[in-house]
Amino acid sequence: MAYTYTVQYTNRGIPTGLLRSDGACVPNAPANSDYQAAIKEYPELVEALATPIAPTERRARTLLAIYNDLNALSGAQKTAIWNDLTSGNPVKLSTNIGPAADGIFLIWRTAVNTTTAFTADMKLTAATFYTRDNPNYLVNPSFDPSINIPGDELVP
Repeated sequence: MAYTYTVQYTNRGIPTGLLRSDGACVPNAPANSDYQAAIKEYPELVEALATPIAPTERRARTLLAIYNDLNALSGAQKTAIWNDLTSGNPVKLSTNIGPAADGIFLIWRTAVNTTTAFTADMKLTAATFYTRDNPNYLVNPSFDPSINIPGDELVP
């Protein structure tokens, strides 16, 4: 029976073996008889199994990197983010359950009850924490698709 094969990769882009059309996994191991049969039938698989692809594993960005990206936005964009984060009933910020939820809640309550210049920084800090907990929140959001600030990044 002739099989077709698909190269399988780790989330870091390293080839691990082949997925055969019958569902069997063939490890990337030259001593394996199934591996030898696949290579004999499809010699181009040797190169494919030796070539990593772009990694897909992601990690959280530093809070400072996210904050700096937020701070570089226009005033209108910052206002749009804050308006989105404080929209809804209950308010979007108050529904976050990520690791920074406690800090976000405290900052949100401080920002809405303070009338000083301190408030603007608190708003950015809350948005920073929220973005790190929700990595795709500011990747082309519906309220301003020109914003592209991910809360995570590819692992190098």
